[in-house]
Amino acid sequence: CLLSSQSTWNQSGVTVAGVAGVSGSNLSLLSSPVALHLDTLNNIMYIGEQFNYRVLKWPVGSSAGTIYAGNNSAGCNLNQFQIVAGLAIDSSGNMYTSDPGCDLVLQFPPNSDSTTNGTLKMSGHSNPEHIFVDPLTNDLYIAMEGEHSVLKLANNNNTPVIVAGGNGAGSGLNQLSHPNSVYYDSVTGNLYVADTNNNRIMKFPPGSTKSSNGTVVAGNNTAGNATNQLNGPRDVIVDKSGNIYIADGSNNRIQRWLPSATSGDTILGSPSSMPGITADLLKGPETLRFSSNNSLFVVDRSNNRVQVFSLLSC
Repeated sequence: CLLSSQSTWNQSGVTVAGVAGVSGSNLSLLSSPVALHLDTLNNIMYIGEQFNYRVLKWPVGSSAGTIYAGNNSAGCNLNQFQIVAGLAIDSSGNMYTSDPGCDLVLQFPPNSDSTTNGTLKMSGHSNPEHIFVDPLTNDLYIAMEGEHSVLKLANNNNTPVIVAGGNGAGSGLNQLSHPNSVYYDSVTGNLYVADTNNNRIMKFPPGSTKSSNGTVVAGNNTAGNATNQLNGPRDVIVDKSGNIYIADGSNNRIQRWLPSATSGDTILGSPSSMPGITADLLKGPETLRFSSNNSLFVVDRSNNRVQVFSLLSC
């Protein structure tokens, strides 16, 4: 169905990876999960963690994952990670990972494992965070937390170009401050950025560059938990109707903002920003992805789990 302003989800999530509140390194546990790619065709999760230095391949419904990359202790060699902050898989099955601890973006071939070396896709840029891949072109968009910008790596081109920000940390409309994630709408060409330290979501027009101004589409630059505020937004995704979904990290909630809205509504988690470990609460939600049937997958980072919330009504 087409999601609308009235869509609702089950308020109790089901844990599909990890164990609530338990951090560990065996293949049934997670340790500060950050990144998520959801293969909606095959119903498989690819999960990147902060403290286990690995990517797990985890079929939805399984009790454990398998090593897909890393797991070789912390490091900056081509089969290692310091932290897997971003993770995306293109239409050919190539996986891209961003590692802000090593300032690297690596590319791994399909069907990798712990012995597989990645190839260098980008280096020398400060603190790459979440990655988004355009499903039509396989172009990469990377939120650069340390450079207050978004970089685009065109397919088969390892020379990045700035497509948002890059004008120093600030709250001007051509500036970002420690952005954590990016979403590219391949239908409209609009670029959405979780402008984390500005507590807002920015939208940049098609073909944007370093000199482009964006538009504030959620938040008001001030941290808070009112309906018109965000607090450290970690991720943003957009549905086909243009509705915006935000992992409002420090508020422990998922917010929905409609196009041109001046405030949002809490669709998951606590409207008052209360953290928790029960099925209806979140603690530091980091990443959002929709399944093919519009269930919402949430990387519940500080609870060391991935939760799925099923769609109740369109």
